Amino acid sequence: MYHWVLFLHILSAFLFTLIHGASTKVIFQIRKETEPARMAALLELSTSQMGWLYGSLLVMLGAGIALTFLGNFWQSAWVWISLALLV
Repeated sequence: MYHWVLFLHILSAFLFTLIHGASTKVIFQIRKETEPARMAALLELSTSQMGWLYGSLLVMLGAGIALTFLGNFWQSAWVWISLALLV
């Protein structure tokens, strides 16, 4: 069970990073655009990814918390540091 939750945690972290990078690329690309239609398309692309972004963030957080219970890691400092960095 622990390894499946760990796999889910890593997969959701990868997905979160991938989608966040795509949104960042849209931000830099929209600065260069001059056509309103292309700007609207880029903004629509960015907003359509928000559900996946927040979903992967929630799965990553939930799986991380489940891993701390499964591995009994609550006394470790790195758990609290990672939660503080996430917030």
